[in-house]
Amino acid sequence: MQQKEFRAKGGRQSIKDLAQKAREHVKQNRFDEAVETYEKILKENPEAFAAYMGIGNVHLRCGRLDEAENYFKGALHVTKIVTPALAMLASVAYKKGDADKALKLYQEALDADPKFLKASLGLGKLLFQTGRYEESKKTVAGALKYNPDAAEAVILLSRILQKMGQTNDSEEILNQLLERDPKSWSAYYQKARMHLEEQRFEEAIEAANKCLLLNPEDIRSLICLSQAFIGDGQYAKAIDVLKGVIGKNADMWNAKMLLAKAYFLNDDLDDAISLLSRMVNGRRSLGAIHFMLGDIFAAKQLFTHALAEYEAGVLHSEKLVEEFPRLKELSDNQMETQQKVEEFARVLADIRERRDIYGVQPATH
Repeated sequence: MQQKEFRAKGGRQSIKDLAQKAREHVKQNRFDEAVETYEKILKENPEAFAAYMGIGNVHLRCGRLDEAENYFKGALHVTKIVTPALAMLASVAYKKGDADKALKLYQEALDADPKFLKASLGLGKLLFQTGRYEESKKTVAGALKYNPDAAEAVILLSRILQKMGQTNDSEEILNQLLERDPKSWSAYYQKARMHLEEQRFEEAIEAANKCLLLNPEDIRSLICLSQAFIGDGQYAKAIDVLKGVIGKNADMWNAKMLLAKAYFLNDDLDDAISLLSRMVNGRRSLGAIHFMLGDIFAAKQLFTHALAEYEAGVLHSEKLVEEFPRLKELSDNQMETQQKVEEFARVLADIRERRDIYGVQPATH
C-alpha cells in the first residue's frame, strides 16, 4: 500500500518521515518537538498505534506518569497487538508504586504473546525485586527459550541465581555469554558486582577493569571498581577513581560518600571531614554523614565533636533507630563523654556487620 502523505509545515511529508523525525527528536532529548511531531501523525491518522506509543514513552521518560498511562491506554484501543502497550502500562504502574497491578499487566502481556522479551524481562525483574526468586527464574528462563541470545535476560538470570546461592551457575552463564560476545561490557559489570558482593575483591577489580576497557564512561563500573579497591585496601587507587567520577558528576552523592570513606580509611581525616562538612548542606542522608563524621572525630580523639556527630546521626536516622533501639537508648544515656563515644563506636560497628550505615551499597542496575 502506498504511504499516505499530507501537507505539513515545511513541505509535504509522509507519516513514515514524520515518525522518523519524532524518533530523532527523542534520541536528542528534544521531547516537546517529539510530541508535537507525533501529534501531527495522530491528526492525520487517529489510529496510529506507533504515535500513541511514542507520545506515551516521551511522557514516561519525563516522569509524567498519568499522561503516559493515558496514551498507552489509547494505544490499546487502536490495535489488536496489545502486548507492547500492556507492557508499558505495567511499567507505569510500577513507577507509580503499584507492584501488584504491574505484575498483573506484565502477565497479561505475556499471555497475549509469550515471546515478547520486554514483558518477560519486566515481569522477571519485578519478581526478583520482590524476592520471588523461583518465579523470577522461571520467567527469565522462559524468555531465553524464545530469545536464547538475549544478553539482558542472561545477566538477569545470573543475578537471580546468585541471589539463590547458586554462585557457580551464575558465573557459568556469564562466561558462556562472554564466549559468544567478548564485548559484552554489561556481563563483565555483572561479574564485578557479583565478586564485590562476595568480597572477592581482586576478581571484582579485574572484571570492572575489563568492563571499563569496553565502556570507559560507565559510572556503575567506576563505582564498583572503587568499592573493590576499598575492600582490597587500595585506598589511594579508590580515591583517584572517585575524584575522577566526581569531577564529571559533581552532585553524585554515592561517589562522595565513598570518597569520604576512602579518605577516612586512608587516614586522610581532614580531607574526609572537609568533604562531609560540605555534604551536610545538601540535606541528604544526614544520618549517614553524621555517623561517619563521628567515626572520624573519634579517630582524631576529638571526643566532644565525635559525640555531637553521633547524636546528630541518631536524630537523623529514624528508621535505623527503630530497627536498632540501642542507639536511642545510648543517646539518652548519661555517661562520661569518651566512654559514650567508645560505646557508640562499638554499637555502630556491630550494626555495620549487618548493614552499611554509611549508605554506600554495591552499585546496581
